[in-house]
Amino acid sequence: MIRWLLTFLGCGALATLGDAGHVHWQVTAYAEPGQPWWVLPLMGSGALGMTVVHSLMTRGLGERGRPRASLAEVTIAAGLFLGCYLASCLLREWPVPLAVGFGVLFAVRAWRERGTVVWLHGLGAAVAGPVIEALLISQGAFHYAVPHPLGFPVWLPGLYLQAALLGRAVDRRWPLVR
Repeated sequence: MIRWLLTFLGCGALATLGDAGHVHWQVTAYAEPGQPWWVLPLMGSGALGMTVVHSLMTRGLGERGRPRASLAEVTIAAGLFLGCYLASCLLREWPVPLAVGFGVLFAVRAWRERGTVVWLHGLGAAVAGPVIEALLISQGAFHYAVPHPLGFPVWLPGLYLQAALLGRAVDRRWPLVR
């Protein structure tokens, strides 16, 4: 139970920090000024979901024998995720190069992992994350400052690819499902 709580709070706080950067640099805006109370629970729930799905995929696709991730691997995954969040703030005027960069970063990191789950899990996150955000946008919960045809920027799936790699590292270090 403590692993679940730490994943919820730790990864949720990290994503909430990234989101605070989006608010600060006016990448996103909420219905009310600032960042609402529900962002941390939303991000924490997303982190739990992503980590549990990785565990279940690893079991189902027979990739359970992988070595445990080191604390350094988890820290690097967290740093790259937060770095990509920061890049999406500072480089928001260049959405296509940003999307390509996020995609290349994922591909290099996933290729090094050598497995099917890393690719499928990343693809699932890159689809599910933006779909959930589009739903929140359609309900008026928040919006991106620059209008986009899909309601979200083209780099957003790439940010979710990085989140998937963080969820994978956390799951390989502290599995939530055994």
